[in-house]
Amino acid sequence: FEVNPATVRKAMALLEDEGLVKRFRRRGTFVTAKPSGGASFLIPTRWEEMPAAFDALAAKTIAARKLKRIPAPFHENGPQAKAYSFARRLYRRGGIALALEDSYLDRSVRADIHAHPLRRLARSKSSSIERAEQTLRFGIADRDVASALDIALNAPIAVAHLSVFGRAGVLLFESAAYFRGDMARVSEAIRFPVRRG
Repeated sequence: FEVNPATVRKAMALLEDEGLVKRFRRRGTFVTAKPSGGASFLIPTRWEEMPAAFDALAAKTIAARKLKRIPAPFHENGPQAKAYSFARRLYRRGGIALALEDSYLDRSVRADIHAHPLRRLARSKSSSIERAEQTLRFGIADRDVASALDIALNAPIAVAHLSVFGRAGVLLFESAAYFRGDMARVSEAIRFPVRRG
């Protein structure tokens, strides 16, 4: 597969350390266990899943401040609200850092201050959600993300950019969530064209 043998040895050593394979001299390497399926985080792709997606994770706010505008909206398709609350949160499950999120929420949204911003937005009586856009990207961790998630520099990550728009296309919520590549997954049904005739 045109992979450097040293890389293969390191990967096999990691799998052995995790108890997934066992090496026997002169016999080879054998799979001894499956990775834990419950350890991965399913990145939501449907609106009805999004507000509750982070409920099972322990959140810690690293930074928070008030802003007049979102510096560089990812999905620039509408006017911005009058002011936003910015928060950087670290999400853990079982003591392991799973995701780092930078979010901006319209300051006029009033709901439970301790809930995730999407949960607050969904419960808000003052905001009407018209549409949402999400873009998933895959890349490698820079120094800040690697440090926050306790992973190696250049480790694989998934990045979800989410924008939620209200009446008149006003940008109500924007976030960039950085997920550990070894603990996140995306799953969506593949749609087939409708056959006629």
